[in-house]
Amino acid sequence: MLIAAASCDKDEKATFDASAATAPTLVSYNVTGDAVSANYTAGAFNMGFNEKLSPNHTLALISVEGTPVSTVLSSSDKDGVLSVTVETLSKALIALGYEENTRVSIEIAVRSTMQDISKDNGVNGYVDSESRISIADYEIVLPAGDPYQSYTETSAWGLTGSISSQSISWDGDVVMYTNGTLHVAKAVKLKAGEEVKFRRDGGWDVNFGYASGVSSYELGVEFSLGSGGDNIKIAEDGVYDLILNPDAGTARIIASVVPVPYADYTETSAWGLIGTISSQSISWDGDVVMYTNGTLHVAKAVELKAGEEVKFRRDGGWDVNFGYASGVSSYELGVEFSLGSGGDNIKIAEDGVYDLILNPDAGTAKIINTIVS
Repeated sequence: MLIAAASCDKDEKATFDASAATAPTLVSYNVTGDAVSANYTAGAFNMGFNEKLSPNHTLALISVEGTPVSTVLSSSDKDGVLSVTVETLSKALIALGYEENTRVSIEIAVRSTMQDISKDNGVNGYVDSESRISIADYEIVLPAGDPYQSYTETSAWGLTGSISSQSISWDGDVVMYTNGTLHVAKAVKLKAGEEVKFRRDGGWDVNFGYASGVSSYELGVEFSLGSGGDNIKIAEDGVYDLILNPDAGTARIIASVVPVPYADYTETSAWGLIGTISSQSISWDGDVVMYTNGTLHVAKAVELKAGEEVKFRRDGGWDVNFGYASGVSSYELGVEFSLGSGGDNIKIAEDGVYDLILNPDAGTAKIINTIVS
């Protein structure tokens, strides 16, 4: 294998000799539903050139179903621990021609390379650990629905700052959720120049900003935090997930991977929701706007109280309207129920904030706890 290097003679090329390199060592590894991580000790290169450059380290897929491959995996590297997400690993396998929802045996090595990892072609200037991460029955899966479904608890940590989309100016917190280790503020709309920090228990006794010497972040890449550190200034307008690891003192900002509810409901519908809707100051005298994707129609995030009654009607009049179908007198949250033209009013069972989804062609509707944040 060859790698270009500076030389006294223009016609000479320096030869990369793997035997002159010290391979990294895989100390231990852990496989979870979220990621594959590895503790390692660094490798070194003694080639007689480029020795002042520190080697880079990453995880590399080196075997699938017994077939050798050389695929660099986008990995985080913090304090001797490399980690690759299940999503990244699955996408790499799909790119190699393996199908989603199948199981394969794989081997992963710690790779020490002389190249910029983002430009590493998997051919020149690297050495792999002798020990391997061996997974005999790896399932190729990509996140579906809410990728943070394992973040089931409300966190003691919150995100504060100058966050205009949340009407917060260092005087409140965006709720974060935790899986026990990581904490996430999901789908936060932020503008370039706005500043944020992480704080615990809604106070300033424990808070994180940039670590000393850190003044910017790269989207998707972990950065170090410091207690009471400088504010984290947002680089570009966007909708982001902000992921905190307080034990490691790191955070990561990524373009949000939370599905946008009703993203394809782009048109205002001819249908509306009417009834006794106190939150909208409506008492059978106006309509909550609905949106449509061409088939379904939704009234989003409607606050309704137990005992209030609603119907669906078209064009703001009563010529075409839907209530309960004959023989139907109640609904189950999240379950479709049948509608009838001019049918009885739909009585709300419990206080809540709901999305009401209508399929007029099928003559059905569904009421769900709102998924609009």
